[in-house]
Amino acid sequence: MLSRPRISVVWAYAWIFAFLGYVPNIVLAQNLSFDTKANIQILVLDVRKVLNESSVGKFIFDRYKQEIIALNNEFNILQTQLIAEEQKLRDVRPTMEIDAFVKLAEAFDTKSTETREEYRARKQSIDDGLSKDTDRLARILSQYAGEVMEEKGASLVLMKNQVIVSSNAIDITLIVMERANQLINIDIFLKPD
Repeated sequence: MLSRPRISVVWAYAWIFAFLGYVPNIVLAQNLSFDTKANIQILVLDVRKVLNESSVGKFIFDRYKQEIIALNNEFNILQTQLIAEEQKLRDVRPTMEIDAFVKLAEAFDTKSTETREEYRARKQSIDDGLSKDTDRLARILSQYAGEVMEEKGASLVLMKNQVIVSSNAIDITLIVMERANQLINIDIFLKPD
């Protein structure tokens, strides 16, 4: 048989819910009054846009595309050669002894596997280079964003893709991009450390 909750328990829950509803309003009011006293200004930066559209960013991505195209072209030739070699193995199979054919097939399989692994390693190296360059550029852009923040007397710069809604008046993307285009020498940027 189910028993009814005691009146004191019901009142306890009512007080807890009332308190939980009241506390956030007190905290919010305190934070709002704090924010107006501190005069916090927030700016936003579209990092992706600067990475993709700045001179150095375009150069980095264009170079990446060219390296990938060159790699794919090179390995397409190797793939064509491997396909022809595989076809020759199929053609000679009926005329060969099994042991001799197995040796040729194993050698072909090893060559094919090594070619795939070499492709993956070189592609990974190109991807790592892109990642390294974009990370370095992002660090430089964050320095420029910090400078703009100081100049504007702001307290915080957020990434635009993490903000739901913002005014164009607080967007510093074009300022940071102009700074990057003026100050980053592509030849110096791309020299190894």
